Formats: sequence, C-alpha cells, structure tokens
Amino acid sequence: MGNYWDDYEEKYPDAEEMGSTGIWDTPYRINSDKGKCPLMEKFDNYKLASLF
Repeated sequence: MGNYWDDYEEKYPDAEEMGSTGIWDTPYRINSDKGKCPLMEKFDNYKLASLF
C-alpha cells in the first residue's frame, strides 16, 4: 500500500486514478526519490482484506 500526500492534487493536477484502485497514476516526487503508489485518500479510509 502506498502513502497519502495532502498536496498531491495541487502538485499533479492532471493525474488520474489507475482503474478503480484508489491509486494515482503519477508517482509522487520526494527529492531524488518517488512514491510509486500514491493513495487518493488517507490510509484510514481503506479497508484491508484479510489474507487468512
């Protein structure tokens, strides 16, 4: 699971959701690195499925 960035939409106004995943299609730049799976909502708004 990725991270939520509260300034994401301001930095990447043309970004779109990848399918129905809740993940943006544009990585979030962090200095010389990037967040590859930026979340569209805060982590608390996601429900994780049990694997067992």
